[in-house]
Amino acid sequence: MLYSPESFVLAFAPGGDLANVLQVSQVLQEKGAQAKLLHVLSAMPASMEQVLFPYAAMGLDEDAIWSEILDVAREQLLGELRSLQADSEQAPPSFELRRGDVVEELAAYALKQGSELLLCGGRRKDTGETLGPTAERLLRRLHCPVLLVKRGVATQVKRVLIALGGGDDTAEVLQWGLSFACWLHADVELVSVLATSPEHWARAILENERSAPLLQEAERVLRERVQAILDGITVPFALEPEAAEMKLQLHVRRGDPAIELGELCSELNAEVLVMGRGGRGGRLGRVCLDASARVSAHVLVIPGQSR
Repeated sequence: MLYSPESFVLAFAPGGDLANVLQVSQVLQEKGAQAKLLHVLSAMPASMEQVLFPYAAMGLDEDAIWSEILDVAREQLLGELRSLQADSEQAPPSFELRRGDVVEELAAYALKQGSELLLCGGRRKDTGETLGPTAERLLRRLHCPVLLVKRGVATQVKRVLIALGGGDDTAEVLQWGLSFACWLHADVELVSVLATSPEHWARAILENERSAPLLQEAERVLRERVQAILDGITVPFALEPEAAEMKLQLHVRRGDPAIELGELCSELNAEVLVMGRGGRGGRLGRVCLDASARVSAHVLVIPGQSR
């Protein structure tokens, strides 16, 4: 069943990613989805607690202190939102402000709101080169898909690359990827990387390349499985025109999945990479972690059984 998301949570914070996140959010809202903005003020450093909260013993209420801190944070956030919309006549978007553990608060808020997608920045603030720790924790924790917005990537999505690993989440990843592409009227490319390593090739040489037929068989089985999933997908009436125009081609490569996915995103000019979270028991798979940090595209991570 293809999906048509009705709402999403936008996790925002001041910094270099905010402008990109808001631009992608605007694209999704233009397609009919409702945005729900949330900023979480993380726990106060112990040094600040030592400065502020002794005043509680002097008669100042601790809740009153936190209320003042939240008011200051709200004004600062509003100021940044206004500066980013300086050329717009629209008022800054409304948002909710909470305090606590960032990831736990976002997870609880998304679940309570019944949101089908969470949108957030995907780079570290200090270097901008690797996946930030908060984004990584979100990928491990959230029950719904997470769209990691990358700096320097176009916000108008014209091509979506769907990475299929052949695992239990293949159907969910494929359905979400196709849904996202239909929703944004984007072209779709399907890709699967059959993981190999130097040890694999060394063993193949020693065994007179007898492992080559195994890779060919793995590719055949994968293609058959993907086709079976495609044949069984139900398309909602609202998405039928876009789905009918899709021309799907499965690209199969061999090598390190994270490297190959990064190269394919560049070669095919894909603005979004859709992939499964991988791992077991709530863990984040290595391929997802490495590819999310490496690729020059926004990354939509599907947790599996997200609906």
